[in-house]
Amino acid sequence: MIEATQRKLREAQFFYGRLVDSKDLMGPDRNEPDAFSFYLSAFMSAARSVPWVLQCEEKEKYEAWKPKWEEQLSPFANNLVAAGGAVADSAFLLPLSRADRVVSFRL
Repeated sequence: MIEATQRKLREAQFFYGRLVDSKDLMGPDRNEPDAFSFYLSAFMSAARSVPWVLQCEEKEKYEAWKPKWEEQLSPFANNLVAAGGAVADSAFLLPLSRADRVVSFRL
């Protein structure tokens, strides 16, 4: 039914897990100084595309769900949604792209 949407959500969860793991200074990415930024970008890109994939798979259900979802977003999340795909590479996220400031997202 929504296999592609579920796959994209799993992709976002995968990169979120790597993002959290990358803050471990003794972890597998300890020699890659940009690992946190790379995983943050990949997570944001995958997470941002989940609604688009859902819209392609189930347009009518998406159109009914979207207004309710947008009403529940925080101002921060609204800015991310409004910024669209460019958000992962924008200066807006530079303060968040440090391993000592992992942002907690609930998927």
